[in-house]
Amino acid sequence: MNASSENSALATARANIYRFLASIFRAPPTEELLRRVRAAEFRAAFADWVEPLAWNGAGAESLDALGVEYNRLFVVPRDDYVPPYESVYTDVVDIEYTPHMVSGAGALGVPTRAGELLWGPSTAAVQRAYAEAGFAVARAAGEPPDHIGIELQFLARLCDEQASAWSADDAPEATRLARIEREFLRAHPLRWIARFRTRVDAARALPFYRVFARLGESFLHSSAALLDQLE
Repeated sequence: MNASSENSALATARANIYRFLASIFRAPPTEELLRRVRAAEFRAAFADWVEPLAWNGAGAESLDALGVEYNRLFVVPRDDYVPPYESVYTDVVDIEYTPHMVSGAGALGVPTRAGELLWGPSTAAVQRAYAEAGFAVARAAGEPPDHIGIELQFLARLCDEQASAWSADDAPEATRLARIEREFLRAHPLRWIARFRTRVDAARALPFYRVFARLGESFLHSSAALLDQLE
């Protein structure tokens, strides 16, 4: 296998994993997806990114239980809600109290930092990244583009295009797309995936979601390291 064919295969493999992870966090699992997760071959393929013991119980859950869990974690904003949006983890806003808000605070000029923001600066930055790369990423009406599933979908599309460029022996284009992938990884999902995974753990999520949050974190770091070597 020559270098172009090897790089094309690597890009295709990354695209498939990005796309799979996007499907995990964009919607409740289907029966087909659950069958894949339960297969020994599937678990063996990801052995480098998730400790073997972490798989205990993952995939043993029923489809109905996972549907309920998906909504508890990622849809319904209650106590155990885990926001799947970048801006919640990366954006803050300065608020200066005024006297009518807190007695005496305005006179002291006490500022505070309010986090957990939707549609913040990170959301706009993600949207620009999609547009600059020339990709229209499908999303549900009203859903912020910095949803973890959409960011992963974008990375998958970049890798699909890289694979095509390598197959056509267009090394400059493939390299350009790989650079966009690496820069997007470091500017966006890698800035918040650890905090996202921590909140999934703190919410005492079912093993299925704990495993895939951990796998996602490990895989994103692995992808960034690989792209650093290819540069």
